[in-house]
Amino acid sequence: MAQIFVSRVDQFFIDNYIKRGVYGVLRINMSKNEVIQEKLSDRYFLLGGRGLTSRFLMDEVDPACEPFGSNNKIVIAPGLLGGTVAPCSGRISIGAKSPLTGGIKESNEGGTAAGKLAKVGIRALVYRRHRNAIPW
Repeated sequence: MAQIFVSRVDQFFIDNYIKRGVYGVLRINMSKNEVIQEKLSDRYFLLGGRGLTSRFLMDEVDPACEPFGSNNKIVIAPGLLGGTVAPCSGRISIGAKSPLTGGIKESNEGGTAAGKLAKVGIRALVYRRHRNAIPW
């Protein structure tokens, strides 16, 4: 019985969200004062939340960059089932390079932010700091 339920939920998710191309990525670049919306790559298709933030950081941030430097990025992503009525789907993950360990650090919080981002079609926000910003 549980297997059938999972299959129907998966099919609903694929039919109503993925096939329509609803989800996307907003890239916020403070150096150029621009916001670019792009479709989520197939590489990230089954990732959400912590997995998506970590994968973006591994692919796009140089491991040798300064954690507080302009080459680091902050990635904010709702979970894969964000915006649905699934239990515990209201979590959002925030990830960046850690100044403490030099690796990827992720934090998450509950509330309505994840559901609101997912319902408007945002799968991730990728924030890049201004090049001449005052150090944190």
